Amino acid sequence: AKKLQSAPKIQKLIENHEELSSYKVYYPKSSSPPYTSPLQLLTKSSFWENLLKVFFQNTYDKVPIFSIAHFDPKTAPQCVLAAIYYTGYKFLSDQPEELTLYMERYAKENLKILIRQCSLSAIQALLLYTAVYYGEGNVSLHYTCRAHATRIGYAIGIHLDNKIFSELEKYTRRLMIIKLRCINIVGSRSDNLTANFLTEFGSLNIKPVEPEWQTLNKNSVIYYEDEIERMLYAVCCSHYINFFDELKYSVYSSLYNDVRDSRYKSEWNKTRKDVTRIYQKYTRIFQSLSTMHPDYIQITSKYEFLICAFYHDTMEDMYFNLINKIEDLNSSDIDEAIDHLDWMFKFIIS
Repeated sequence: AKKLQSAPKIQKLIENHEELSSYKVYYPKSSSPPYTSPLQLLTKSSFWENLLKVFFQNTYDKVPIFSIAHFDPKTAPQCVLAAIYYTGYKFLSDQPEELTLYMERYAKENLKILIRQCSLSAIQALLLYTAVYYGEGNVSLHYTCRAHATRIGYAIGIHLDNKIFSELEKYTRRLMIIKLRCINIVGSRSDNLTANFLTEFGSLNIKPVEPEWQTLNKNSVIYYEDEIERMLYAVCCSHYINFFDELKYSVYSSLYNDVRDSRYKSEWNKTRKDVTRIYQKYTRIFQSLSTMHPDYIQITSKYEFLICAFYHDTMEDMYFNLINKIEDLNSSDIDEAIDHLDWMFKFIIS
C-alpha cells in the first residue's frame, strides 16, 4: 500500500482530493418545483398498486366477489381490474379533478364493454360498479349495472348447480348468485317489483362456504405475517358470506314467493323471527371468536358490526314492505321499526 501511495500519479490524486475536500460547496436555492399534472400519476405503477390496496382495505370485505386466495392482478380479467381500480379510487381522500374525470371516462368505457359480454368476470365487475353507484346515489347507473349483471347471470345459468365446473368456478358462481339475490331483493322495495321478479332464484346451498377460499397467502395482494390474523380473516369473511346468504334467502323464500295478501302478516312475522335468529346465530359466532382471540378483536368486531348493519338494513326493508301491504300497524311493530331506523340513522351520521 505504501509503494502504491508513493507512486507519482497516486500522490497527485491524493493531493487533488485533499484540495477539493477543503472547498466549501454552495448549493443553489431550490426553486418551486414545476407543476405536475395529476394525470402523470397514471404512468406510475405505484398509483395503480395503491388503488388495489385501498380496494381490499375498504371494499372487498363488504363485496367479496372472488376467492382472494386465487386472485392475481397479473392474470385477472382486465374488466375486473378496471372496476377494482375505479372502486379503490373512490376511497382516496385526494381526488384531483383531472384525475377524477379520467377515472369516470375509464369506468364508462369499461361499462360499454361489459354490457356486451356474457361471463362471470363481467358480473363481478358490474357488481362493483353497482355498489359504487348505489353509494353515490347515482340511481340510473346503479339500476343499469344491476340489470345487466342479473341478465348475464341468468344467461350463463348462474342459478344452476352444474357439476361440470371446477371447484374454484363453483365457488365464484356461488358468490355471484348470493350477490345477485341481494341486489334484486333490495331493489324490489324501491322499484315496486312483483313477488316473482326473480324467476330463477336458485335453491339455498346448505353447505357453508369454507375459509380456504379467503385465506391469504404470500402471493395475495394483501398479506398478514401473523398466522392467526390470516386465519381469522378467512374465517370471518366466510362466516359473513354465509350470513349474507342465509339472511337474504330467508327473506326471499318467505316474502317474495307469491305470498297471498291475507297471509302476508303471518309470513312476515315468521320471516322476522327467522332473520333475527340468523342474526343472533352469527353474532354469537363472532363474539365467540372475539373471546377466543382477544388480541385480534379489531378483525372480529369489524365483521360483527357489518352483520349488525346488514340486519338492521334488512329489517328496515321488511317494514317498508309491511307498510305497503298493511296500512295499520300495531304499536309494537311501530316501536320496533323506529328502533331499527334509529340504529341506521346513528350509523349513517357516525
